[in-house]
Amino acid sequence: MRKVNLEPYTILIPDTSGKDTPITVDVKDWIANVIFHPDLKLNGREVIQRGKLSEKIEKADKEVILEEVEYQKIKEAFDSVKGFSKMHIELLERVFGAQMIEVEEKKKK
Repeated sequence: MRKVNLEPYTILIPDTSGKDTPITVDVKDWIANVIFHPDLKLNGREVIQRGKLSEKIEKADKEVILEEVEYQKIKEAFDSVKGFSKMHIELLERVFGAQMIEVEEKKKK
């Protein structure tokens, strides 16, 4: 399983006058945008599966625990979509550097 940090973060983008303007990056929205990106040419079944994954991420608080299959869908999307820039480095590091975790099954009493 993988743990992905979903907390928003702030970057500075220079405006037309050269002054840095703070922009908040909504990690949940960005992940959703990438996993549904038109360049992926998803079929209907893939859209449904990714819809469930997107809901799971949206319902999560500061982090989400993903099954390896779920994580691979996100990773493959980020590997496939083109057009990332310097402003996306933190997002990309969070996705590609998602911490692998061990989860123990609770025993019934």
